[in-house]
Amino acid sequence: MPIVHALKTGEVTNAAILNSGFHLVYGIPTFTWIIALVIAVLIYVFGGKIYKWDVNLAYSRIFRKLENMIAEMEELRNE
Repeated sequence: MPIVHALKTGEVTNAAILNSGFHLVYGIPTFTWIIALVIAVLIYVFGGKIYKWDVNLAYSRIFRKLENMIAEMEELRNE
């Protein structure tokens, strides 16, 4: 059972990562950091558009009804 014990303690996993040949930053492969950075930049760049899409998806009917109510109130005020 020494193999099962080694797997449970994480020694084999840590040894495999450390000896994988990848350049590590804080124990995490560099390409993983790059992927995370690219995703963060994409979310930063498109965050506003994603927000507007999400709000319109959830509240478009309510906004339409609100616009109709405001238009009716304007008509009543002008009469």
